[in-house]
Amino acid sequence: MSNKREELSESGHPIYRYEPVPPPELEPSLQNPAQRDIDEHIKNNFGEVSRVFHEILPVKIHIDIYIIEPNESRNYYTLVTSGQSTLPMSAPPQHSQCKYSELYLCLPREWSISEKNLEDEINYWPFRCLKFLARFPHEYKTWIWNMHTIPNENPIKPFAKNTKLCCSLLSAPTRLPKTAYRLRINKDKTIFFHSVIPIYRDEMEYKLKHGAGALLERFERNHVDELLDVNRMSVVKKGLFGIS
Repeated sequence: MSNKREELSESGHPIYRYEPVPPPELEPSLQNPAQRDIDEHIKNNFGEVSRVFHEILPVKIHIDIYIIEPNESRNYYTLVTSGQSTLPMSAPPQHSQCKYSELYLCLPREWSISEKNLEDEINYWPFRCLKFLARFPHEYKTWIWNMHTIPNENPIKPFAKNTKLCCSLLSAPTRLPKTAYRLRINKDKTIFFHSVIPIYRDEMEYKLKHGAGALLERFERNHVDELLDVNRMSVVKKGLFGIS
């Protein structure tokens, strides 16, 4: 992906294409001045953090993943990034208020997230996906935002051998209170928390052609949201007369 050019789809939405970049340089990690506020926001809106999947390497942008265990009200794991908002993204001038964000997705209760099981890519890939997306805008000097679609690698390939999901769609939270979406730090900095919905290639292509609203309508009808289901059916069905 070029760091200077934004490609648009038929519906006018940005397409993010990228080539591998060199590994980030090892250097002391920056401290996020809003860390205490972020921790409090996650606790109040996502739930008590049971453990943290820490960044190991000393890199400039330190991306941790907070893990909230299933409970009586939410029968699933919630993974939330902390670190993407340490630095502003390169948002276009007309979206200057949209420079800071964090990401989250949800895993079924039966997902294997023990340290041993996360050595297997079929269990680890949602963590890898969140870390990649959180670093993406900083490594490519760009931004990612609500309704943006980012493919997994170039050429596109599934996230892991246990699924054919191969792209990520950013969306507003649907399983959390409305207060979870934004955290105002001061007049110059508001952090937005976007949900990550892993999607299929045909769903991404449908969104690029018809717009995010059309795809989200299909998601709503089929109960697709940020709770990951690696075996769900694509919401884009092809019948005798094309997409139905």
